[in-house]
Amino acid sequence: MGVRLTNVGKDFGKARILQGVSVDFPNNALTVVVGPSGCGKSTVLRLIAGLEVPSEGEIFIDGNPVSRVAPFARGVGMVFQSYALYPHMTVRENMLFGLTSLRLPKPEMEARLHRATEMLDLGPYLDRKPKQLSGGQRQRVAMGRAIVRQPRVFLFDEPLSNLDAALRGKMRLEIARLRETLNATMIYVTHDQVEAMTLAHRIVVLRAGKVEQIGTPLEVYHRPANRFVASFLGSPAMNFVPVLPSAGSGLTLPDGGQLPLQAHETASTLGVRPEHLSLGAECPLRFRGTVFAVEQLGDQVLVHLRLGTTESGGRAATITARLPGDAEIRSNAELVVGFHPRHCHLFDGQGASVPCGEAT
Repeated sequence: MGVRLTNVGKDFGKARILQGVSVDFPNNALTVVVGPSGCGKSTVLRLIAGLEVPSEGEIFIDGNPVSRVAPFARGVGMVFQSYALYPHMTVRENMLFGLTSLRLPKPEMEARLHRATEMLDLGPYLDRKPKQLSGGQRQRVAMGRAIVRQPRVFLFDEPLSNLDAALRGKMRLEIARLRETLNATMIYVTHDQVEAMTLAHRIVVLRAGKVEQIGTPLEVYHRPANRFVASFLGSPAMNFVPVLPSAGSGLTLPDGGQLPLQAHETASTLGVRPEHLSLGAECPLRFRGTVFAVEQLGDQVLVHLRLGTTESGGRAATITARLPGDAEIRSNAELVVGFHPRHCHLFDGQGASVPCGEAT
């Protein structure tokens, strides 16, 4: 059945960390909770684990209320950002340490250890101590320590943030493989949108202790509920340009330029992702601007343009286009980039998404 939070709130003194959080974390699925620092992601995990008690609301695991149940009785395994391994113990001893309180027969403990080491490829390292392991190997030991307990719920609190980029990529594959193997509820907290998009069955976006949107990675990416969600997922971030609805049909840019889009009367901001901008005049919608920076990444080039439009306060609007790596673009060049109406997003003055369509 998984984990359910119903109207959960959490206060630390006068600070309101979570408010009215209601989320279902289904079994046999990996749900990623994302959001900026301080939004309450780790607090959600600590509440589920029993390390904190909710100020209001209820937490259920497999349909049973657990808000007042002791942590050890919840059937939860947690993998932290820090590996939290005992330095004086071997890998074998670290992984088996959590089983000692369960008073399992030794053959059962060895069977669980064997299964975990096979899953995580830790067999050659069982007699080593943590200082003899790489960062990725230590994180695998931390995951193995949770796996041998066979919990109903796995909680991952930014487990890859201490690793370099190459190791993060490898460990993402390890976790993705575990996701398909373990028969459990998996809840993964991160601020890394790449981890969220590549690992999740479902994504929960938090901001300031409130849920902004819940959906599959592609739903959240392609149909963001508001400007915050649109800006948080995607690298580079979505471009935002101020607009005004025209008296007839379409949108007007602050410099007077027209975009033939059907727009709700409350629309005030147009959003377009960098990968949806392209060179060429065949696109029905276009921006014209001056290149002020170029980032060559090999297979792609990020081109930053300053538009003729101005935002409130007189600051020129800027956009970023992700173009093929062989595109030859120079700074200070005048450039036209196009896009299609199906790739447009419109937001009102409060940041909520509003309908957008192609004008007839």
